[in-house]
Amino acid sequence: MFSQRELESLYYLSRGCTDVGSLAEAMNISNPETYRIVRNLKSKDVLKKEKPLAISNCAFAKRLFYIMSNGPEVSRFFSDSRLDVLKCIMTAKDLSTISKETGISESHIHKILNIHTNGGIVRNINGYYSLNDNRYPQIRKFLESLIDHLEVNDAKLPDNSLLLFRKNDAIIYSTKEKTTDNVTGFTALEKYGLTGWVFDDVYCTTEYGELSLEEIFNDALKIAEHEDSTRLRMAAELFYMKNEDKLNPPKEFVDIHNRILSGERIERWPSLQDLNDRLWTVEG
Repeated sequence: MFSQRELESLYYLSRGCTDVGSLAEAMNISNPETYRIVRNLKSKDVLKKEKPLAISNCAFAKRLFYIMSNGPEVSRFFSDSRLDVLKCIMTAKDLSTISKETGISESHIHKILNIHTNGGIVRNINGYYSLNDNRYPQIRKFLESLIDHLEVNDAKLPDNSLLLFRKNDAIIYSTKEKTTDNVTGFTALEKYGLTGWVFDDVYCTTEYGELSLEEIFNDALKIAEHEDSTRLRMAAELFYMKNEDKLNPPKEFVDIHNRILSGERIERWPSLQDLNDRLWTVEG
């Protein structure tokens, strides 16, 4: 979401560089490049629209500004996909789960987490990574306020649509009618055999190109979790039962799936009897 240069500029802003000229000089970059950085930060609601350059009134921007005032080198923890990883590990997760939830390769995540753990902002306990709240509690507060802001603000979101969650630079949203964006989740699963279901909403993504079945299914799992819907979880469970050999969902889902098959009743999830009664609704 933020480039390293964009984050570095906030440090120099905290040191009194409140116009393009002084900011460019402090960062040792050209005025045109500085204009681009400022324009990007304004579009992301980090800076106020008017002059002189100043942090916006958004809570996430003020918290980010406070963090970045510690030095330009702090930018290495929050730039680009490194921020996505931090948001993902607000609850402890292992490498495989982080990769599935962010769409980033495990090898790249490993490099990112090495930077985070060496910097002390992330803990690794028995292979599970989480924020180091004891040392840097302000990071969680920043991430929480950023997530709150992003839940309702995005230029890519069509009118009369609801933003559900983000995946890298893309957003997944629900709407009542199809848009020009790709369908995903339960809407896209219809062509793969989820034919016995009618959904109130159309689920779309701003991702470009053709989505794989695994990407579509993982989006469906996140949609069901966001909506906290037993019905959507049932549809996902049934589709997985018919297509288990084609999918590799997160471990948390597989664990719950196996518990259901063993006969355990789990709140907000379908029972084994529910699944057996409705298995006919999925082709395959």
